[in-house]
Amino acid sequence: YERNCRAHWATHNDPMPEDFSFQLFPDDLDRLEHYLADAVARVPILGTAGLSKVINGPIPYAPDGNPLIGPMPGVPNAFEACVFTFGIAQGGGAGKVLAEWVTEGQTEWDMWSCDPRRFTSFASAPDYCVAKGMEIYGNEYAIQF
Repeated sequence: YERNCRAHWATHNDPMPEDFSFQLFPDDLDRLEHYLADAVARVPILGTAGLSKVINGPIPYAPDGNPLIGPMPGVPNAFEACVFTFGIAQGGGAGKVLAEWVTEGQTEWDMWSCDPRRFTSFASAPDYCVAKGMEIYGNEYAIQF
């Protein structure tokens, strides 16, 4: 994960294309060059392996880095499960708690850290969301002490 990542579709002047679904961005090996050089320096045999494929796709981030799972604020009887930064890895748990919310009105687990209602109006400001998303992305694997 990059410290100085790029934000896409971050403003109303730069919207996500309507037909962008299950697509990737073009390869950008120049952006990866110093990461690859560092990896080869640590594990020299990687220098002979070559690259067979580069995955360069969008990764969504909420301002705190957690997914949005639960009742949609202000929309009765609507639920969401989105902003999964690690693909389908959280799908089983998300499905469980959504089923509980829909059928029982509550979940077995405390879901506040993922509940969409945890954000107040400050989190709807686009500039704030972009800045926090880029911060979270850049520190995803940083040592936190």
